Amino acid sequence: MSINAISASAVKAPSDASSVAVQVAIKQQKEFETTLQLANERREAGLADQRASLEASRREAEEAAKTAKKNVPVEGASDVVGVVASPININLEVRGSTVDVKA
Repeated sequence: MSINAISASAVKAPSDASSVAVQVAIKQQKEFETTLQLANERREAGLADQRASLEASRREAEEAAKTAKKNVPVEGASDVVGVVASPININLEVRGSTVDVKA
């Protein structure tokens, strides 16, 4: 009669708790690196999209400015209704206000 037995060298079980801790730490480090790499790739993709949209809006603004320059009426033209020469500056900052508190 023979007994089916697996040799100790064939089993990949750790021999002690420190080996388990090292294996777990290595696994966690690999997972962390993978997650970090994915996060960096997503961030870079988002930045690339943001740069592309900013570039597109800049081009649109340049085109609008070129069009506006072409459509500027001649000085003294009768069809100009009202043009604001400078923007309105509104200061909403409040300082030194007091609050009465009853004790």
